[in-house]
Amino acid sequence: MAGNDPILLGEQAITLQHLARYTDAEALLFKLRDAEPNNPERHYNLGLALSLWSARPDAKQVAEAELRRAIELRPNHAPAHYALGQLLLSRSA
Repeated sequence: MAGNDPILLGEQAITLQHLARYTDAEALLFKLRDAEPNNPERHYNLGLALSLWSARPDAKQVAEAELRRAIELRPNHAPAHYALGQLLLSRSA
């Protein structure tokens, strides 16, 4: 078990995603974000996951907030800008 090591938790979340265990992966991504709230990668990973496969009814809104927070923490975070743009485009279609 990964315990509280952020690197191991991140790897575990990736593995869970590959196994299509999205709810479990999402829970880990929230845990990582909460453990490191000023880490833009944590917000980006959570936002991306929520935008792609979350079953939460508020997934798109939470994903947008997470991606915006990643950009706020690191304004030149190109993947977060791209993911946010894709999310916004999908919501307008």
